[in-house]
Amino acid sequence: MDAAVQLALSSLPQFNSDGDAFLITEVTGRQLAYGGRKSEAIEWLERAHAYTISEHEVWRRNVMITLAEFLGKEDPAKAVALTHEAVLLSRTALLGERLAESCAEEAIARWNANDRTGAFDSLQLAVRETLTAESDAITWKELFLSLFRVAIYFGSIAHKSRPP
Repeated sequence: MDAAVQLALSSLPQFNSDGDAFLITEVTGRQLAYGGRKSEAIEWLERAHAYTISEHEVWRRNVMITLAEFLGKEDPAKAVALTHEAVLLSRTALLGERLAESCAEEAIARWNANDRTGAFDSLQLAVRETLTAESDAITWKELFLSLFRVAIYFGSIAHKSRPP
């Protein structure tokens, strides 16, 4: 992993395109995350997030969601901002099922930031977007199940003050 990070660092100045540099920083951050090197992953993902590009919408959205997950405990407001940005990107880029996922992620971030009303509003949007994207695809069925796991979890916490 260290050699890959060094390769990424040395290759970044050679790119003429921010889109290409974004891809290197995104994949390096993601691989560091997979390797359990969270603080380094955050640095690389924040670097990727800083690029102002119009392409690679799905990967940009994934950077926002992953950063929100990593930063959520220390900075819940930033997690909400990142997930909201992912929702807006998913909507404008017409990412279909990814919009529903982004709304669900925003619901989780809002819940963790003690914005219960906002969490349920985001979850309601996630349900609507999931139903709009309905298909026979396995990915849609997995999305449907995941979304309702989130709804059941939050519902149980709200109703019984404990997880199901």
